Amino acid sequence: MDIVGISTLSEKQLAEIMKHGATPALAHVAGYEFNGYNFNWMTTVTQTRKFKKGFYGRPADGFLWGYNVPVEQNAITEPWIARSDDLGPIKYYPFKTFGAGMDGNSKHANGLVIDYKKSDQYPFWNPVQQTIDYLVFAEPGNTDLLLGISYLRTFLGNIKMGYFALERHNPSQRGAGARFFEDHEHRILVSLAEAFYHGTAASLPPTQIAENISTQVAGISSNRTQSLKGILNAIELVLPKLTGKDKLFSKLNVAERREVLDRAFNSDSNSPLQCVLRDLSRTRVLITSGYYTDPDVQKAIGFIPPAERSRYSSGDLTPRPTPAITPHVPPADELNCDICIIGSGAGGAVIAARAAAAGKEVILVEEGPMLMPGEMEHHEGHMTSRVYKEGGLQSSVDFDMTILQGKCLGGTTVINNLICYRLLDDPDLGSSWGDQLLDRWSNDPGIKAPIDKTELRESYNRVEQRIGVSRLTQEFAGNNATILLKGFNDLRAADAGIPAYPSQLFRKNFDNCIGCGYCNFGCKYGRKLSMLETFLPDAADAGAKIIVHCHARKINRNGSQATSVECEMLGGRKIKINASRVVVACGAIGSTKLLMKSGISNKMLGKHFSFNAATPMFAEFDDDINGYDGVQMGSFIDAGDFILESIFYPPMSFSMTMPGWYENHFERMKRFNKFMNAGVLIGTDHESEVTGWSPIPNLVGPIELRLTDRDFDNLRSGMKLLTKVFFAAGASQVLPVALIDHPISRTDFENGRVDSIIDSLVRGSDDVILSSSHPQGGNPMSDDPDRGVVDSKFRVHGFDNLYVCDASVFPTTIRINPQLTIMAFADYAWRMSIGA
Repeated sequence: MDIVGISTLSEKQLAEIMKHGATPALAHVAGYEFNGYNFNWMTTVTQTRKFKKGFYGRPADGFLWGYNVPVEQNAITEPWIARSDDLGPIKYYPFKTFGAGMDGNSKHANGLVIDYKKSDQYPFWNPVQQTIDYLVFAEPGNTDLLLGISYLRTFLGNIKMGYFALERHNPSQRGAGARFFEDHEHRILVSLAEAFYHGTAASLPPTQIAENISTQVAGISSNRTQSLKGILNAIELVLPKLTGKDKLFSKLNVAERREVLDRAFNSDSNSPLQCVLRDLSRTRVLITSGYYTDPDVQKAIGFIPPAERSRYSSGDLTPRPTPAITPHVPPADELNCDICIIGSGAGGAVIAARAAAAGKEVILVEEGPMLMPGEMEHHEGHMTSRVYKEGGLQSSVDFDMTILQGKCLGGTTVINNLICYRLLDDPDLGSSWGDQLLDRWSNDPGIKAPIDKTELRESYNRVEQRIGVSRLTQEFAGNNATILLKGFNDLRAADAGIPAYPSQLFRKNFDNCIGCGYCNFGCKYGRKLSMLETFLPDAADAGAKIIVHCHARKINRNGSQATSVECEMLGGRKIKINASRVVVACGAIGSTKLLMKSGISNKMLGKHFSFNAATPMFAEFDDDINGYDGVQMGSFIDAGDFILESIFYPPMSFSMTMPGWYENHFERMKRFNKFMNAGVLIGTDHESEVTGWSPIPNLVGPIELRLTDRDFDNLRSGMKLLTKVFFAAGASQVLPVALIDHPISRTDFENGRVDSIIDSLVRGSDDVILSSSHPQGGNPMSDDPDRGVVDSKFRVHGFDNLYVCDASVFPTTIRINPQLTIMAFADYAWRMSIGA
């Protein structure tokens, strides 16, 4: 049977096929386009009887994205001819596809689910978003023909709209990638790419750059992608008017576009309007990501992918065997357990392992997917959209800080740089600052959060032993790391006024690291000892049930008892988990938002929020550094008020942080191998806030960034010292990642102008690129309920059995990379309170 044959069947026959048809797997449709035919007579009127439908994405993620293509409405026996514009076939009406049964519909539990509302790309008034379809195979043994039924969701229930059929139009050829942006937005991307790469020897045409961007963004499961649409439309409609042009941006010639961009983005004014315009300038990272994600482009700048590096011998790139984890599929919509843990990162995984080992019935829920090392890849764009919260787009309300967190089984420990600092007895930091910080927490009348140091030391030791913390070796640290340390030593030798700050290669949790340089995108070789390789398998082996793609929406209570957790699984299925104890470990932002959504009232909820905020800097050398060949972060210099940390990025991320526009940026990227990179890390004051709401819900997040004068003083001091370290190491020029491009020359250094240049460049958060992977606070700890959300036993005030165990409980920033401390706190919380 084919699409013509199925069109002759009666509605009763179609209903029987839908009832008994076999379920397609996501892999059956991923990457393919299908010819489509609607049987509903109304589609003749709307000119949509014939259509094309495409699916793309990675089945391992548990879902696919999709799109529709309008075609000529000729006879069913005639070819499907797609309608096109000057950019290719038109793609519209996006949707998301899930496995059978994922939406809880028992009538079509055998049908693959197509849900238009899950794409989050429709205005509220568009009825298309209320469409939901179900697909089955139309006949046994034929995977090229599918039958579907379409419903419109209303307040009265689902109303059947009719049947449709899909036939793979070319089984041997996969469909083209889908376009996230609408046609006019795609044109804006093309016009930006034309302006950016005009006059260069770019290897990709602007249309391909735009397609790369659109396909990458389409893989992000987040409302935050709407902010990109808003920014592009602002560039199209507003920027020309502000700079005296009476045309749309995409209608200007290349020279005029560059004039508009230069006038809008490259002013050193700090007026409110200029600060807003600088936020729009961040579209530059879209253009560079669409170009430098291409493998041929990467090779053209001198990057050698791990598989082609001569220093690796046979077997080096063989993935290390990792423990298996089998995710639990809830057999019912209501479950019971002793302990429900929300979040699988550094806090939740440790609690789950300890509780399961103690014989407790544990259910752990994780919002993101499970990706084992064999499913990871050396593609920055794909991995960012798969394992980062908001696809890497999470930011403060004012866009001045990007906040990077993991959204996958194992949380941020899967995509971080494995750095292991201790608050107590750290062998690297060489001071008592951690003891002093804990004393402040205990004794400051504004905090009152006593921690037993003896027990915390024991927890650090227990955790370190399990995750295999050891010193990074020179072999895999790479030149980027060693040059930072050499530069600092040479600077001290030339300037006796520079203190002997602690400096060293990092201690990390790894097993036979090979230094491939992709730490921030998951380790496809299984050499990390993250939660995915340690505490989560421990928990699963001891009987814990781990549920992925499961978003906790609300914690229910009865008086002082947390009674259950309401969750929504991928596809919309609702489950309720009844628990004797509930542990929230979703990270500083997620945990705070969950408590807010659960109606928990505490005046400190969302307060005392802080960051380890970082800004990168680049240094260019005359000789090749090949900084990519080694771990991403290898060494540090701890100056107390700030830490300097070496970091190097693969090409796409490198291009997104490299300052400069047009040919300037292009020429710098051609010298990729001559740059080294490091960042300045500061622990901010705890003046920021998680508000729980957003002024523009689909555009910005709920984080109010409030940096203090002390924060900027520390940031500038760190940038000044790092610049001098770079020059002492032999750099020819240094590039601060400021929104106004201002290279610092060796002459500037020799004539003592570094400090004044940094002071003039960095006046506020709109002047410099800031990011953080370490948000902290929001549920600050204090035994005084007027000063904290949780007490020193990690219990939420007003509850007997609700706990929070992640970085959100820190009363102030701890200023160091926090993963080891979060793990130690989780072990401590289990022994001292939760498991007692």
